[in-house]
Amino acid sequence: MCEAKYAAKKMLDFMDEAIKYKIQYVKKNDIFKDDFNLSERQIKILIALSIFEKNTVSEMAGFMNVSKSTLSIILTKMIKKGLVAKDSSNDEDKRKSYFSITQKGVEEIKKLVYFAFENFSVVYESLSDEKKKNIEEGINKFICSLNSSNMDFYQVIVKSAYYKNIENLGGVYLIAAKFYLFFICFAEYYESILKRKVNDNEDFKSFTKNRYNILHCIKYLKLDTVSKLEAYLCQSSSAVSIAVTRLVKEGFLYKEYPKSGDDGRVVYIRLAKKGLDTIDIAQKYVFNVLTMYFEEFSPSQRKDIIDACDMLLDVFK
Repeated sequence: MCEAKYAAKKMLDFMDEAIKYKIQYVKKNDIFKDDFNLSERQIKILIALSIFEKNTVSEMAGFMNVSKSTLSIILTKMIKKGLVAKDSSNDEDKRKSYFSITQKGVEEIKKLVYFAFENFSVVYESLSDEKKKNIEEGINKFICSLNSSNMDFYQVIVKSAYYKNIENLGGVYLIAAKFYLFFICFAEYYESILKRKVNDNEDFKSFTKNRYNILHCIKYLKLDTVSKLEAYLCQSSSAVSIAVTRLVKEGFLYKEYPKSGDDGRVVYIRLAKKGLDTIDIAQKYVFNVLTMYFEEFSPSQRKDIIDACDMLLDVFK
């Protein structure tokens, strides 16, 4: 296997392990349920607005890789919560509405970031000295690789005043900031190429990122009930149920009912052949795209990526 392909495989292994760790972490700490009445998408919107200050629905939808209709619904809810403000008084184009984060939104983000960093600190301090060294070196190698690429999402964040304020924290908080920054940036890249490939296939034109995520969760993360998907995706039970019902109707999933003697209230969700084919198409494409991505790196940069994956995989395991 050539070095670029090996780096791509290592990166996919790392992403899968990190996602599994995230599930365990979210479940253990009950994140998004009691301390924060926010969904993961709402959190991403607040972070985007805190960096860009104002944005239109079209620009944010492209940036976040969601449909404009979905984003509009979420923004309406966030305006009602007082987290986001809408401004339609743009002098250049009266047809455009701009959105900005409110002071309440800023406070929610500060609270969330502090909470995440505190929990990262607890995990970090529980590691051996060798694993602490691995996590620091691994994260720094990843950040160097992002620095050497022209990934827009990353470049915008590190040049923002928001990130510079985090940099001033130093210590384990800075390590946490770098880790979350890398993971968020690469997850965005990873998800966007998955969705692009799925939508390239005529059979899957109507597929959204959320629908793909459900298939991915069922196959790779063994989240085979609505309640498990709800907890991981940070969505309501009704939203997940509607998405699953549509996927069943279109032949991507099927339901498996409990056998005699089992809990009759639990219905398992399984991948049908069409769903498995969708996952396989997307995964092969991701591997090929990542391989091409790493082919642009120098041998030393590819080695850094491989070393970083090995270091962080050791920490997660």
